[in-house]
Amino acid sequence: MITYEYIFRNGRLDLRVEYKGVERFIPMQYNIKNSEWNPLAQRLAIPTENTARRRKLAGYEKSMIRDLNQMRRIVRELELQRGSRFTTDDIVNTYRSVAMGKQMLGTYASTLADELADQGQRRTARGYTGTVRRFVDFNNGYDIRLDDISWEMVTSFQQSLIAENLAPNTLSFYMRNLRAIYNKAISEGMIPMRLDNPFEDAYTDVYHRHSPMMKDVVSYGRKNRS
Repeated sequence: MITYEYIFRNGRLDLRVEYKGVERFIPMQYNIKNSEWNPLAQRLAIPTENTARRRKLAGYEKSMIRDLNQMRRIVRELELQRGSRFTTDDIVNTYRSVAMGKQMLGTYASTLADELADQGQRRTARGYTGTVRRFVDFNNGYDIRLDDISWEMVTSFQQSLIAENLAPNTLSFYMRNLRAIYNKAISEGMIPMRLDNPFEDAYTDVYHRHSPMMKDVVSYGRKNRS
């Protein structure tokens, strides 16, 4: 019998996997307090008040559900392919390989877009996939790890969009979507929060008659970093 469950250890949740009497632990990035975890229910104790901590834990819980669903798929595929001829290490190594893909911008955004589409938010889902497609094109066709997104890369991406003479609102559309995906990954514990904000100088305003003109947007990041 294959068992997998979350275990609270050293101020965080780890994923425990046991098969044929051999157990392994997969370190996760869900940093919580002991009082925030219900081991019997395998659920986080999320406060009812609308606080930053509540939003953080809610993001963790959504990501944890994805983790368990992914583990079920991995176990099912191993059983179909090998019967019972696999080990705990096979399960863990396969999970880690898949998890590495989850931390890529394109893979993560695709997961978010699918969830949004299922919730009826198809316009936002299309915005996410379209933005990531533009970003990957800018990066010479290569996807990128979420935690490799830097201020320099975001600024270069923005300047490439400006060079295409896009309208301010179109520019803002792409930058807001990219920032939303990145912030979602942080809130769900996919990546740690950086001390420097990659989107500090990103243009995310909505253009109105009295908004800054595009010539001001072009030099915005340069002025703030000079």
